[in-house]
Amino acid sequence: MNIFRIVLSLFLVNSCDGFTFPKINYTPLLKINEKIYEKYDTLGEYKDYFEPNMFSTIHDLTDRSDIYNKITTNIELANRHVGKETVKYISSALPHVDSIGHQILHANNIYINNILNNPNIPHDLQKMLILTSIKLAQYGDDFGSELLQFYYNIVDNCL
Repeated sequence: MNIFRIVLSLFLVNSCDGFTFPKINYTPLLKINEKIYEKYDTLGEYKDYFEPNMFSTIHDLTDRSDIYNKITTNIELANRHVGKETVKYISSALPHVDSIGHQILHANNIYINNILNNPNIPHDLQKMLILTSIKLAQYGDDFGSELLQFYYNIVDNCL
């Protein structure tokens, strides 16, 4: 079923910083780039041997602010679009994940009735089996809470 794919995507999206699209303030980076670029003037006549490079390219792009603004605007728009699509996909998948809890509780009910109605199982063993079954259901419920926390973090980072 698609449930494993949903759970896997929740873990991957939450753990991949590149996919959660952190908001970056580029201004300090551009200032550092400008300081490095200015040091190239000390190379004198040898400066041409070292250009073009990453620092001069960034300097040229930021000098032409319309190109720089277009690039940063397009990145921001792409981030918003991917973030919205991610949130839509996960929100549509969550009801399927939630239905598993009901199925587990129903199976637990059948399991407990079978144990209690079996005269061959001693009372102490019945109690231990039922408590273990309930504990496993609690672990599943705790896992569901963790998934909702992941979902919350994804929405917080993607929108």
